[in-house]
Amino acid sequence: MGHITLLITDPTRIAEILLGLGAINLLGVDEKPDGSLTVMIETRNTIQECPRCSCVSKPKERRSQVVTDLAICKRPLHLMWRKRRFLCLNTACLTKSFTEDEPAIANRRLRLTNRASKWATLQVGKYGRSVSSVADELG
Repeated sequence: MGHITLLITDPTRIAEILLGLGAINLLGVDEKPDGSLTVMIETRNTIQECPRCSCVSKPKERRSQVVTDLAICKRPLHLMWRKRRFLCLNTACLTKSFTEDEPAIANRRLRLTNRASKWATLQVGKYGRSVSSVADELG
């Protein structure tokens, strides 16, 4: 008797699997004239601790940050991450608001996803590729 495989058809779950990012919402995909892709995502977390005082915080609004990910099918891939801003509920804390941090996507203030950073480091460090050729491949 043959084995029947159920195909995943939920677009958000497909994006989670292909991007390897865990609990994200897929908001849309844009194909640029140069062939690159931009995937708009947001995390599902609604609670995050304040990085200064560890107090639970309250969600505020979102702002977008573009980070470059690994190319997919030889097409540069950028994630437009709609990052949530939080308000610290501890009135004595000096941090009044902060932007969510999700290391599974990218570390703070970086323009590459963590997996793209690791890949680029390996390409330059281990395989001796030039930084410019790796940057061109990432778009």
